[in-house]
Amino acid sequence: SPSVRWELELEDSLDRTVQLDMYQSNDVLFGKGRIVAEGVAQNVSASGTTSGNKLYLDVLSEDLSLFRLSLSMNGKSIYGDYHIYSALFLPDNGIAMGRIV
Repeated sequence: SPSVRWELELEDSLDRTVQLDMYQSNDVLFGKGRIVAEGVAQNVSASGTTSGNKLYLDVLSEDLSLFRLSLSMNGKSIYGDYHIYSALFLPDNGIAMGRIV
């Protein structure tokens, strides 16, 4: 399948933006991109699954921060929440909003 660009805003104790080039094969999602927080950019990889309008996505950054997203899709809009697990800081959670371009 051709890649599709996802743009997400992640809001927790920091505001982050994520851009992903995603691929889909049946109900499996995977891709890579970049996350930016406080002006610092890192590469990320992403993988997950889809079921109906629900998306379950794990985004892993270079510094080993794992963003586990539980999202809903309405047309090209994506929204939901997530938990962060990190080797560098305490776990956190937040709200995700974005779109498929």
